[in-house]
Formats: sequence, structure tokens, C-alpha cells
Amino acid sequence: MTGKAKTDFEIYFRKKYPLNSFRLGTWILGIADFYNLPPAMQYGVYLEFFAENKIYILVYHMKLMGEGRFSWIIEGSDGCNLVKEKSFDGYLTQEETYNISIQKAIEIYNKP
Repeated sequence: MTGKAKTDFEIYFRKKYPLNSFRLGTWILGIADFYNLPPAMQYGVYLEFFAENKIYILVYHMKLMGEGRFSWIIEGSDGCNLVKEKSFDGYLTQEETYNISIQKAIEIYNKP
């Protein structure tokens, strides 16, 4: 996270997950604890944050010439595609796809 997205995310996180609350399968003591969770446990919280800000991320699996690939789409609240990425030669892992889509969502969020 960078810029305005990071600042706003940390405010969102502190409100949603107060100190000493048991969430995400572990005790949350603060934002530093969140950043130390495995990436797979962080993705859902990022998706919630962006959804509350009308940026919707969809990661999906598709078969392409018999081989499985992952792709993602980011849409705004009005349903128009803000960004659309088709991964015809792309993402072999779900983790890589989430990382890339969240980075793109951060770029969109941080735009003036």
C-alpha cells in the first residue's frame, strides 16, 4: 500500500478491527500484526476495503488451451470497467494475480 490508499486503509483497518480483537484466526494487536499475516489472509481485508470504496476486484480461473490461468477485472460501482486485464500469457498462480490486481486498485484509488 502506498499514498492515500495506505493512509485510508489503515484508518479503515483500525475501525473494523479494534485492538485486541480476535479476527482473521489470530489476535490482532495492531496494523503491524496485519502486515505480518500471510498474504492470503490479507487479500480479503484489502478486497473489503476497496469494495467499500466502490472498487471491485474479481479474480477468476480460466482454462486456456487446456492450461489453467488466472485473470482479474476491476470494476467501478457503475459497472464500467476501469481496468480490464486478460492474462492469455499471464498469471499461473492465484497469489500473483491478487498481488497484481491489488496494486492496480491502489493506483486507481490514489489517482487525484
